Amino acid sequence: MNEILLVQAQNGRDSPSFFIQLLQYNNTQTSSQCFINYPNSSQNYYIYTVAVGKKPNKNQIQFFFAGEWINGSSRPFIGIAKYNLTNDLSDSSNSCANSFSYSIQYLDNYEHQEYYVIGVEPKGLLAYGFANEFVTIFDSQNVSILESWNSSLTWSNSSFKPCAVEISDNFGIIAGFVQNGLEERVKYSPIIYLLNFNSSNRHPIVVDQYIPIATPGTWQDLLTYSNVNIYSAINSMSISINSRGNVLVGMPFINRVFLLSVNISDPRNLTYISRNTGGRSLGNGKSVAWLNDGNMTAILVNTYSLTYQWSSSKIYFYDMISSNYNSNSTPLSVFPNYHQLVPDSFSFTFLNIISSSTSLTLMDDKGNLLIFYPTPPGFFPSITDTGSVPLITSTEACLPGILFGNIWSGIPHVQVDSRTALSFTHWETWCSA
Repeated sequence: MNEILLVQAQNGRDSPSFFIQLLQYNNTQTSSQCFINYPNSSQNYYIYTVAVGKKPNKNQIQFFFAGEWINGSSRPFIGIAKYNLTNDLSDSSNSCANSFSYSIQYLDNYEHQEYYVIGVEPKGLLAYGFANEFVTIFDSQNVSILESWNSSLTWSNSSFKPCAVEISDNFGIIAGFVQNGLEERVKYSPIIYLLNFNSSNRHPIVVDQYIPIATPGTWQDLLTYSNVNIYSAINSMSISINSRGNVLVGMPFINRVFLLSVNISDPRNLTYISRNTGGRSLGNGKSVAWLNDGNMTAILVNTYSLTYQWSSSKIYFYDMISSNYNSNSTPLSVFPNYHQLVPDSFSFTFLNIISSSTSLTLMDDKGNLLIFYPTPPGFFPSITDTGSVPLITSTEACLPGILFGNIWSGIPHVQVDSRTALSFTHWETWCSA
């Protein structure tokens, strides 16, 4: 999502399609949202991921997608859907569904990829595809050409399996696994690469790396990662970068979120700052997102047992400016809470969160969407189960007897607990019982 549109791929529909929410998310009229069938209305496309530029031109309504053709032999592909700006949605003869056109390029030299992710540079012009076997660049302004090459030319360790990627203005972060020696007890190791981009051809170049090391004697130290060769959701990772070069990387399989830093004027070093972890469980960092230009962060924590049995899902919100982020950090707020319950139509199992500069979207395991919108001081985003798609919060005043304040203003801080209502002005205020 960005400030122009939100996109969701729905492979499970009878007619597999993208759900599109256009323009302002607080307008859920049918003219601003639609479903568009996959190319050629085919059920032979399986979409792995969709992505948009975070800071596109306002007249640039488009999104990238990647997946595989699954009819008989597998054919990886990357594509773009572009909106025809000449169509006036106020004219009932035009529809959102008829206003997008597709361009797709196939990677016919490669077969099925267990891991395949894409990242889009902020302006939304170039999309990068990363797989175990290939790397590709797809230019939205020249869709007839797809540049690709063997991934061994990019990765220092050709066994690298990419799990998550995000691209900033002048660097990128990609996280995944690399294979260890055949005789090693630990078969794979998680790794985080810092990418720069060649000034002449925009090819990604690995310039630094960070390898998380488990503390001896901990349960993380006992992991062998023997199942990494085959994709599994248990090995998922998440990445988010803010405008100051701060990087969050979530690795829920070890229950850790890493905070790292990159000098945006000279992005050649990936510096470890801290980590947040705790408990004999899995799921911390299932998804991560910066809010309020990097002053706050939202962390999706799906708590699993060590046998991968789900028990709970929560979003933790942390102040990243006035306090250190580590395993002892106290969240500003937690969702769900006493004032903000999970809607009846929503599942209690959360899959993903993603942010734009002004909103945060939560997706559950059924594909339902809930969009949190900022509120003015003294108010919080109320959740009413209206039956709309997606659900969007509304502004509601804090209840009588509830304190509110701007967390940057010097107003005395009130201890926040699980009953606290999430409230924010540009993600900055809170209500507390």
